[in-house]
Amino acid sequence: MTSRKDAEIIKSLRMNSRESTAGISRRTGIPVQTIMERIQKLESNGIIKGYVSLVDFSKLGYWIRVCYLIRAGSKRESLEEFLLESQHINNLQRIRGGFDLFAEAIFANLRELEEFQEALMRLGAEEVEGHHILSEEKFENFQIDV
Repeated sequence: MTSRKDAEIIKSLRMNSRESTAGISRRTGIPVQTIMERIQKLESNGIIKGYVSLVDFSKLGYWIRVCYLIRAGSKRESLEEFLLESQHINNLQRIRGGFDLFAEAIFANLRELEEFQEALMRLGAEEVEGHHILSEEKFENFQIDV
């Protein structure tokens, strides 16, 4: 479990990972040096894994986003390897509950989408459910209690 100070720092970074340690200090009342030390500790312990930008891919010409539920069966390793190497995969998780993998994929056009889905079937996926994302209503919003 994290301390209250760590939780406040994590909350601040989740809201804006580009915020300076001075800005976090002003808002939380935690000294800058303490924030720097705690961030370094959170990173070295693998709690903070990295810093990313949240991108609107449609503004870059990638109009199609699909979440896939994949029942891989005996072909899980080869399917997982394909998905890990695919430029279209934004997120990939192993799951339970009737399916083996959950993948979020991004495509510029229907041709790319069709080729990707054909490759999944060619590699031996037992079942693939694709769910097109129409809009994002909420994302990256979970906050730990402070």
